[in-house]
Amino acid sequence: RRSSDLELSKVLAEYGTISSLHRFCSIEKNVELFEASIHNKIKPIVAVGVGQIELERAYALSNAGAEIFLLDVAHAANTAVSDMFNMLVDDIPTGKFIVGNFGTQKEVAKFLEHCTIKRPDAICVGIGGGSMCLTRVVTGVGIPTLASILDCAEICDENNMKMMVNGGLRNSGDIVKALAAGADLIMLGSMFAGTDEASGRRCTEHIEVIQGELCKHSCGVHKEYRGSASINSYEAQGKVATWRAPEGDSTWVPVKGPAINVLNSINGGIRSACSYLNASTIDQLRANAKFNIVTSNTVRENKAHGK
Repeated sequence: RRSSDLELSKVLAEYGTISSLHRFCSIEKNVELFEASIHNKIKPIVAVGVGQIELERAYALSNAGAEIFLLDVAHAANTAVSDMFNMLVDDIPTGKFIVGNFGTQKEVAKFLEHCTIKRPDAICVGIGGGSMCLTRVVTGVGIPTLASILDCAEICDENNMKMMVNGGLRNSGDIVKALAAGADLIMLGSMFAGTDEASGRRCTEHIEVIQGELCKHSCGVHKEYRGSASINSYEAQGKVATWRAPEGDSTWVPVKGPAINVLNSINGGIRSACSYLNASTIDQLRANAKFNIVTSNTVRENKAHGK
C-alpha cells in the first residue's frame, strides 16, 4: 500500500468510520501499516487469508494491537476457511472476527456447522459484485448483492451475527438499500477511488498502461483504480500464473477531491432516506422499508432524464 492509503485511513477514522487493511504485502509491511493507521484510537480492521503464513500474519498483527480480523477469501464456505477460523479464535480469544465472503444462507449454515469454538462476530456477504470484479463473467459464479443480503439476514439474526456487505455499492442509495435489507456494516471501495487521499497514480504522462491501453487523458485529473483480482494487481502481488485467470479489471477514474466530500454525501443520503421512511434510527429504517420488483424502465427513470 502507498502512503496515500494512510491518508485515507486517517480521514475515515476522524469521521468516525473504520478502514480495513488488505493482506497483499509482507507481514512486516502489514504490521508497519497497521501501526501507522491508528488514528484517534480507532484501530483498522486487518485482513488475513488461509494457511500458515496467514496464521503468522494474524499473530503478528494481534501482537501489534489488532483487535478486529477479517478472514478474507473469495468463497468462505469450505473447510479450509472454517479450520483457519477455529485456529484463529482459539489462539486469539480476545479478537473479533468477520468471515467472508458468502453468497447464500445455505453457505453460511454450512460454515457454522464446522465452527467448533464459537461463531464469527460477523459474516461478509457479496460474491462478484465489485465495480472492478469480473468473477461472474470469468467463472459464471455469483449472486446479486442485494439478493445475498436478503437471503442471509435471517441466519445472521438467529445466530447473533452482524452482516458486512462487500461489493456492488455505487452510491448512498445503494447503501440505504443494503442497510434496509439487513446489513450492519458496509465495505466501500469504488466510492473512494479517485479521492485525493486514495492510492492510485495520476495520469500525468502518456506512459501509464492499464489492461493494455494507455490512459487516454494524460491530464492529471484521473487516477488509476484496479481490482484486487486484476492482472495489474496480480503482477504487484506476484500471483501471475498460466493457470490463473484474472477475475478483476482496472481503469482510470476522475479525481473527486477530498474524501470528506464522499463521506458527507453518504451521510446526507442516509439521513434523507430516514426522513422519507419516518425513521430516526437504522432499526426503524429497516422496519419501515419495503422492497418492490421494478422494471428496466424504473432504472432509467431513477436517473436525471430531463436533459
